[in-house]
Amino acid sequence: ARPLPPLRLAGCSDLETVNSLRRRIACIMWEGVGILRSGDGLARARGEMAGIQDQLRDGHFHRRILETSNMVNLGDAIAACAEYRTESRGGHYRTDYPETDDARWKRHTRLVKDGESFRFLEDLP
Repeated sequence: ARPLPPLRLAGCSDLETVNSLRRRIACIMWEGVGILRSGDGLARARGEMAGIQDQLRDGHFHRRILETSNMVNLGDAIAACAEYRTESRGGHYRTDYPETDDARWKRHTRLVKDGESFRFLEDLP
């Protein structure tokens, strides 16, 4: 097996930096996108995810960086959907929208990555 290239992230060649970012992603997701959510918390979480993604852009193509970037992309997609859906449903409670709104939200939500942001498609009933 070939040795992996050196891990460089924003001028740093430290695997602990990437591991620290991964732990930060987990905290962001739990605190801002967890079971109890609010519009402000979701927006903050998405902003922090964007900052982490910016740090990862400076890295070389290394498996650990690519995996971490995928974690950020998935976390941001989850947060975007939660921010878009202005209701509480199932085990996910929006403190700013405590009621379930079947008339508007009893359906699946689909989104696609459109450049650096997400675009929501027509939802299916």
